[in-house]
Amino acid sequence: MTDQNIDSWIRELANDDPQVERLLWQVIAALFRPNHAFGKAILLYSDSPTGKNASLFLELLKNLVGVEQTATLSFADFEGRHLPENLDRVSVVLSDEIYLNDFYHLPKAEKFKKWVAHKKIQIKVKHGPAKEVQGRGICVFCTHELPPAHKRSQLLGDLFIVVPIHER
Repeated sequence: MTDQNIDSWIRELANDDPQVERLLWQVIAALFRPNHAFGKAILLYSDSPTGKNASLFLELLKNLVGVEQTATLSFADFEGRHLPENLDRVSVVLSDEIYLNDFYHLPKAEKFKKWVAHKKIQIKVKHGPAKEVQGRGICVFCTHELPPAHKRSQLLGDLFIVVPIHER
C-alpha cells in the first residue's frame, strides 16, 4: 500500500491538470448540496477498459454520503418501468458502466433530463402506486468510450460535463 493522501490521489486522477482537479473537487462538493440544481450530469471518461480509477472515485462518492443516500442507475434506467422507491431521498445517482450504445438512448431519456434539471417526474415503484418525485442530487456516470466526435454534441448536448480520468 502506498502512502498517498486524498489530495495527491485527486491530482493523479486529473493527470496533474488543475482544471480537471478542480472539477473533481466540485463534484465532491456537489454531493452535499442535493437540493441545488446544477443542470448537468457528470461523465467520468477513462479510455481504459477497466476504468479502475473512475470506479474508485465513484466508491469515494458513495462512501462520503453513505449507501442509503445513493442510487445506482444508468440514464437509460430512468426510462425503465420501475425506479427505486428511495429515489426522492438520495443525494447522488451513480453508474459505473455506461456503454456506447447507451448514449443513443439519450435523445429519448426525458425522465433523466428532468431529473438532472431537478424537475418532477412520475415514477412507478414495485408493489406500490406511481408517485411524483422531485429530481435532486447529482448524477455521476463512468464510461470508457464516448460517441464518435461527429455525434457527440447531438447525443451529449449540454447535459453532461465530461471529466477525463487518468488511469495508471
